[in-house]
Amino acid sequence: MTIIRRVAWVATVVTYFLIALGGTVLATDSGLSCPDWPFCYGQAYYSGTYHVFLEQFHRFTAAAISILIVLLLIGIIKWARKDRALLTLAIAAPILLAIQIVLGGLTVLWQLPPQVITAHLGTALAIFAIVITIAVLSGKATPSKEHPANTRKFAQLAISNALLVYILMLLGSYVTGSDAALACLGWPFCTPTPGTVSNHLAAVNILHRVFAVFVGLVMLWTVISA
Repeated sequence: MTIIRRVAWVATVVTYFLIALGGTVLATDSGLSCPDWPFCYGQAYYSGTYHVFLEQFHRFTAAAISILIVLLLIGIIKWARKDRALLTLAIAAPILLAIQIVLGGLTVLWQLPPQVITAHLGTALAIFAIVITIAVLSGKATPSKEHPANTRKFAQLAISNALLVYILMLLGSYVTGSDAALACLGWPFCTPTPGTVSNHLAAVNILHRVFAVFVGLVMLWTVISA
């Protein structure tokens, strides 16, 4: 289990880095610097501009994650197959990885459609959740001193918060991918007149802002309740 835990934590760190790197690729308009996929200008490595380097680095990091996820699956089948939770997660991760690879290719080949970009991030976050859960479950848990009912309640709140943040991040990804980030030049409102929305992109932007406030309030309530 020690090996599984170590590989899982490495996978967690690298997956987090990959998600951040993917955001950098999108924000710097580097997503189409390699117009083909899985190669770049028909080559395994193409020496080009900074944007080309970012896109290729993102792909190479994704390949490293793929290896780590396969290693996790092999390790859990070999040493922890009787743990149903770990085995289920270990099987789910490669399935999501396969979907993620397809979405990554479509993101480039279809020239960055916002729906695919959002789905691409959503799958990456799901993989991140799986590997960090494997890392936690494969460790030795310290018995809680809290009453089981309180522990259960806090766990439910934590999961609810995680799901809300997940949706918020997907909305943020769609805002960026659809070029809605600057559809509202004012802040916190879109225009000097609250409630005025001029177009679809502005509505997407405002939805993201309103939902962010809602998530913030829920998280604050969770902290107070804890």
